[in-house]
Amino acid sequence: MCLLLSLWLLILPVAAQNLSANDSPANLERKMRLLDEREVQHVLEQAEKGNPNSQLWAGVIYDLGQHVERNPATSAQWFRKAADQGSTPAEYFLARKYWTGSGVALDRARSVALYRTSADGGYAAAQTMMGSLWQRGQGVDKDPAQAFQWYSKAAAHGYAEAQYSLGMLYQKGEGVAQDCKLAIQWYVAAANQVYWPAHTALGGLYSTGACAPRDEGRAAVIYKLAAQHGDPKAQVNLGTAYMMGRGLRQDDERAVDWYKKAAEAGDPLGAFMLAQMYRDGRGVKQDYPASYKWFAIAVAKGNDVDGRKYLKDKISKEEITGAEAAAQEWLKAHPPREP
Repeated sequence: MCLLLSLWLLILPVAAQNLSANDSPANLERKMRLLDEREVQHVLEQAEKGNPNSQLWAGVIYDLGQHVERNPATSAQWFRKAADQGSTPAEYFLARKYWTGSGVALDRARSVALYRTSADGGYAAAQTMMGSLWQRGQGVDKDPAQAFQWYSKAAAHGYAEAQYSLGMLYQKGEGVAQDCKLAIQWYVAAANQVYWPAHTALGGLYSTGACAPRDEGRAAVIYKLAAQHGDPKAQVNLGTAYMMGRGLRQDDERAVDWYKKAAEAGDPLGAFMLAQMYRDGRGVKQDYPASYKWFAIAVAKGNDVDGRKYLKDKISKEEITGAEAAAQEWLKAHPPREP
């Protein structure tokens, strides 16, 4: 493994100035986590000599703290050096820095501009991000038609996240005419690349009978596969399948297990459903403070319904204070991930 990695490090700086258009930032981060201390030092030496790929990798290394002290500001500096040499992935990573204010002053306008430059340069991850920004109306005016165009560019590179997002737009009829057949085709294309949210979306189609014949047993099988590989939405849906006995034997304890996994991953609905199970004593010993804590976390993570109102007459002020403190401690230990 070390020999292969060393060869990879020696060859890639010469072979390419950028990653391929369909190589995701997550893949790059995984590659950097594989490097040992000697290989990290080699990357940093090449970065100092001006190699843009090595500068990009150095940025990721300092972002992760891989055999160096984690330093967001140093990370941003290396991304900037690589971006100045035309590295489209570095433009993406630098944009992400400005979006969150990690190692740089928060600047959403500059972030969007960098995402756009990277996307125009053909980097599929940035094209997908532009689609997401237009779809959500973040940093730009909401425009599903623009989202569709950007997702289409990235999907043409075979980028799984964009294929999944196109499937969503076709399913909902946002930015494009609703087309269930194309929605399924794009979900399947992403699922074939082992993109688990696409499996979850397909499970949803079979569960609800939307765009596909209703088949709760088939939906449960798909949810279980994606849930076992860590997709929080699938974990919530699998929990509900167990709780309701939809396509599976009814089992509150297993429902709690899956809701807990989703909640711990930061999924707002997972936290809400776990709180309800604690409140009602289903599959777990009834525990109002624990319920209050998870309802508070669900709200902080963006859940629309504040379930704490359901506990007003069931919990003391002292217990509320303790539960709120526990929720804040959990949130501090689980900060939001960068987009």
